[in-house]
Amino acid sequence: MSKMLGWSDKAKEDLEEIFEFYFFKNPQLAARIHDGILDEAERLIEWPEVGQIEDELVRFNLEYPFRRLVTRNGLFKLIYYIVDDSVIISRVWCCRKDPLDFE
Repeated sequence: MSKMLGWSDKAKEDLEEIFEFYFFKNPQLAARIHDGILDEAERLIEWPEVGQIEDELVRFNLEYPFRRLVTRNGLFKLIYYIVDDSVIISRVWCCRKDPLDFE
């Protein structure tokens, strides 16, 4: 069953920051990365449980278990959770960042 896809304000901000970072280096690359992240997010509509439980976030004892979907290029991961008929993307995280910096 298909789910609705939502983005937190922080996830939208993450996506914009990623695009801007790469845009100044290479606009075409920025567009490919941005579109690739959106394509990965769309997969979650049909296969919301494809991502693994994000072990780094279990320590926060959150209401919903957070999952992660690493993008095909391996540079980013979508941090999301499933609630009712929705998949909510909470963050777009650069895999090079320290997971302890997650807020």
